[in-house]
Amino acid sequence: DVMCKLAEYLDSDLSSGSESKKLESTEDSVCTETAMVDDEENTDMPKNRKESTTETKSDKDDVAAIAASNQEEKEKSANNMYMQGVQCENNMEFCKAIELYKQAAELGSTAAACTLAFYYKYGVGGVQKDLSKAIKLYQEAANLGSTYAMSELACCYIRGEGIPQDLKKACTLLQKAAHIDSFDFLYPPLQTLSLIHI
Repeated sequence: DVMCKLAEYLDSDLSSGSESKKLESTEDSVCTETAMVDDEENTDMPKNRKESTTETKSDKDDVAAIAASNQEEKEKSANNMYMQGVQCENNMEFCKAIELYKQAAELGSTAAACTLAFYYKYGVGGVQKDLSKAIKLYQEAANLGSTYAMSELACCYIRGEGIPQDLKKACTLLQKAAHIDSFDFLYPPLQTLSLIHI
């Protein structure tokens, strides 16, 4: 309303003094009205900002909780598939076991990936020997932190098995695995590496 009146005054020819007084009084009311709006906004602003920050933080916490819950479900599902695969393997049902290991590995099971890699590396369980698939699976599991996969991959680098021989990469993998864990399965590749350096 006030803005409309102001626009009318600006558009009209302001030649008389009375019109100037009307404009001044209108400007005063605009300024007063603007000040009141600003005051109202200022009193609410901290509260609104606080609520907005709280809602945003709460939303982020909710998203993080959902993601963690989804990750837990994914890990449980992968573990269940892996265990079912082990049962199938024990019952000599290798085709079923391999399918379950594949599904579990896709969900992030390093144990399933390493088991599959073993199958491909040695051509057991009804699969054909395929070193490239074995190495790919060991690399995926190693990237997820599997020290066993790091050790097996290091052996492949030491022997040049399925990949070009690279003793530096083997050493790096073994050092990384040793920093994470000190399992007995690290001993054979370390021993092999020390024999090569002699």
